[in-house]
Amino acid sequence: MTITNQTNPVGSRYESKKSPVIIPQKDGGLFGKSEKIYTTLRLTKTKNAPPEYRKEIYQHEGAKDGGNITQIGTVEDGVVVLNSQVDYGNAEEEVFLGAVTLQIKNQTKDAEKQIKKKVNADTKAINKNKASTDSKEDSKDSPKTKQASNKGIARKNYGTLFYPSFIQKSNQDKLKITILEFSSRFKGGKKDPKKLSKLGNVSGKPKRSDYGTNRNERGSYLAALRKYKNGKGRSNLNEANGSALSLDGQKRLEVNKRLVGHITLPIPDGVTDQNKVDFGSGTLNALQVGGAELALDFLLRGAKQAGETAGDVFKQAVTDKNVQQAIAALLAGSGIGVDTNDLLARTQGNINNNNLELLFKGPTLRPFNFSFNFSPRDGGEARQVQKIIRAFKQSSSVQRTPGGLFLAAPNTYKLEFINGKTNRTHEFLPRIKECALLGVNMNYMPENSYMTYDDTSMVAYNMQLAFQELEPIFNDDYDDNDQEQTGMISMPGNPNTGGNIGF
Repeated sequence: MTITNQTNPVGSRYESKKSPVIIPQKDGGLFGKSEKIYTTLRLTKTKNAPPEYRKEIYQHEGAKDGGNITQIGTVEDGVVVLNSQVDYGNAEEEVFLGAVTLQIKNQTKDAEKQIKKKVNADTKAINKNKASTDSKEDSKDSPKTKQASNKGIARKNYGTLFYPSFIQKSNQDKLKITILEFSSRFKGGKKDPKKLSKLGNVSGKPKRSDYGTNRNERGSYLAALRKYKNGKGRSNLNEANGSALSLDGQKRLEVNKRLVGHITLPIPDGVTDQNKVDFGSGTLNALQVGGAELALDFLLRGAKQAGETAGDVFKQAVTDKNVQQAIAALLAGSGIGVDTNDLLARTQGNINNNNLELLFKGPTLRPFNFSFNFSPRDGGEARQVQKIIRAFKQSSSVQRTPGGLFLAAPNTYKLEFINGKTNRTHEFLPRIKECALLGVNMNYMPENSYMTYDDTSMVAYNMQLAFQELEPIFNDDYDDNDQEQTGMISMPGNPNTGGNIGF
């Protein structure tokens, strides 16, 4: 009997644990200098019978989740093939390849264990279905063993694309755009203990085991511990009692588990950001103040306190002529359909003090608009540009679900400005949270004339992309960013903490 792939369909992906690879460097001296990199192996099922898997190798910026992630090669017929995105550093290519190959063997075993668990579960499901088929109740409709997935039907791999062709190996600064599968914070990862501790949403003492062992993680743990000690014994509605109603501690599924492609482009002209907060005018007259105070006392302090407040309001209404006039105008205006302030202005020459004030309404989501000009110099670059345009258009399109009952969200994107000399996040350009792509605007004739090469590819293209962040920027995001970059806690008056602009 063949496996029906109920739990291991085509497109299923399995990723090994992140593993360190020690790379010996040239001119290491007497003691042999070496560099440590971190890699994972991803297996993606491409065929059912016989089962086949595509094997891709990814290099990570560090041991912790997040940071720069790059596909550096594939495994073809058991042989590691590295691509042009590899940064060999000061190591020999053959030495680098040998070290990665050695680690790939262990990572392959790790990923294959995950596949084996899926296949075993699938086999049990087959046996269960067979048993029900052989029973005497053949005439009855068998219950469905699996609900139709509401996950979108979408392309699983866009590959590694770049323009111009030399940008990967050059020292030119670049914009790396990573295409991701959409992840909701409801369906996403686990609650983040570090985020919860910092926000005061964990009632217990932070655990050392929730944090890593490097300098950054130690700093995060000590900050959480100080937060716990400083707030111990206090009671706050925004702390543990309210955590079940908040998404502050919920995070999306890790980026390295949702990768479907990378696109590397030159940094475009005119990079800007707009950090805005929404404020608006608000009014509250004296009668509304009294009513609000009465309602809040009743809800928060009980009927007895609300009764005392009502007595005070009634006493003031009996003794204060101004209050009497305001109440009379309110009742009279309601009876004849005239605005209270209009009536007061006509009769007394006054209006109610509306206590106008600029009030905080909420955060906003930052937009990022980029314009790219493409001028392919040969057939290879023309094909790369063609694939880049298609990748942005396809990945930003709405996805249909099996059966067509629902529509699924398009892919999302991680945008990162890269310093070409260090191959790390650019320190003098803004960091950007995960984004949606709202629009792709293409101009196939930016010079307003139809010109092509012999293979009919266009001589020039202009592409405009409109991104917008999925989440707003918060004050503590900058502290997180400082700790990630330096391992230090940002303190007022200390200009040496934090190594970049931030968000």
